[in-house]
Amino acid sequence: MHKHRIQSIVRKKYRVQTTDSNHMYVVAENHLDRDIYAERLAEKWVPDLTYIRTGKAGCT
Repeated sequence: MHKHRIQSIVRKKYRVQTTDSNHMYVVAENHLDRDIYAERLAEKWVPDLTYIRTGKAGCT
């Protein structure tokens, strides 16, 4: 590749921006308060949703 002066194209990876915490939206109540101990199976369910692209205008 060096001999023929060709090289690969390296594209910048997409980076998700962090959430703007200074907003007027309602924030859900924290019922668990980091107490994740459960006495039986399926007593507590916790989702792991970090980012969902919705395509709605004005959202990043």
